[in-house]
Amino acid sequence: MQNTPGIDLLNGDSLFVSRSILVGQIVNNGSNNKIIVQGSVASEGAGIYLLNGSGHYLKIEQSGDVRGFTGSGISAYSQNAKIDNAGYVFGAYQGIYIAGSVGVVTVNNSGTIESDDLGIARYEETQSVNVFNTGTIKGAAYAIALSFAGDTVNDTITNNGILIGTVDLGGGDDYFDGRSGRVDGTIYGGAGDDRIYVRRENNKLYGQEGNDTLMGGAGSDYLGGGVGTDRASYASASKGLIVSLANPTINTGDALGDTYNSIENLSGSNFNDLVYGNSAANAINGGAGNDVIKGYGGNDTLTGSSGNDTFNFNSSLSSSGNVDAITDYSVAIDTIQLDNLIFKSLAAGGLSSSAFRSNTTGLAGDLSDRIIYEKDTGEIYYDSNGTGSGGSVLFVKISIGLSMTNANFFVV
Repeated sequence: MQNTPGIDLLNGDSLFVSRSILVGQIVNNGSNNKIIVQGSVASEGAGIYLLNGSGHYLKIEQSGDVRGFTGSGISAYSQNAKIDNAGYVFGAYQGIYIAGSVGVVTVNNSGTIESDDLGIARYEETQSVNVFNTGTIKGAAYAIALSFAGDTVNDTITNNGILIGTVDLGGGDDYFDGRSGRVDGTIYGGAGDDRIYVRRENNKLYGQEGNDTLMGGAGSDYLGGGVGTDRASYASASKGLIVSLANPTINTGDALGDTYNSIENLSGSNFNDLVYGNSAANAINGGAGNDVIKGYGGNDTLTGSSGNDTFNFNSSLSSSGNVDAITDYSVAIDTIQLDNLIFKSLAAGGLSSSAFRSNTTGLAGDLSDRIIYEKDTGEIYYDSNGTGSGGSVLFVKISIGLSMTNANFFVV
């Protein structure tokens, strides 16, 4: 170690700050240095600098206390640094400031990281950040802010503790899992295809640019997809629910009270759900369980997943603007349900055998035919008069070559 103000480390050095010891600023140069803090570190600037090089390891134990009164608690400029905090870190501007050029900075926090502004912040666009939190990260403005550099790297945040303040994940395909923790603030995904999962409270989730998946969990959540094709997911719900993009006022369970803005796609739970789209082109996955799926208008993609699923058709037919695709229809266990208000020539109840035909033309064979499955294309048509003259319209596509019968259809 060099004889400079505070403590200055070079390559491969180790430093142990024991209990009841107070030191000034620690400057960590070189590479592969190790610092363990059981006592206190305090400075007018940053408490600890992790400068240059790579592979630095900083451990703040439960009794440790690191403070930067006019800067950051910890400033990490190095590559592939690892920070384990079980104690207390405070920085006036940032609890932890990250500005390395490449690699990954890993922060494991079981203690408290606190700032008058930003709890953890990144200012370099090419370095990924992984945070695993079981403690508390608090910023008066942001708990976690990874967006200042206009980054495109992929970050991972796992929150099993408490985050107080806004969370901004910045660019890249980011993953935020807060299903076992709490977030007191809004979460922004930034550009990229993000996955943002929380479970409790009344959350506000903004996917922003990219194709995002948002899971609000229980509570009255706001799910805003932004630019791109975005999904609201209820895959972690503990019981079945009703979820509707067209009419959220009928939602139940984890979806109760949720509101949607620019959400195109839906995923249900692993239980028995009613999952409804809207007039746009939706991709809907019922999840496990015996689900009822309605696409409503638009050219929807419908997936039942496991279970005995029912696909309901109750919106005005259009061979150009309302043709759905069922990706996993099972002849043995699934049902296509037809609304009599739309399929007006069909009587309520099971479809009669005389009203069904399976062939390779998609055309009615006689005047009694109403539902025609074209088995070489998977297309299913409704023919209102059995002649094909002004009455035949394509409304759904399924797999080719299925052994479809009238028993696969039910009219309500």
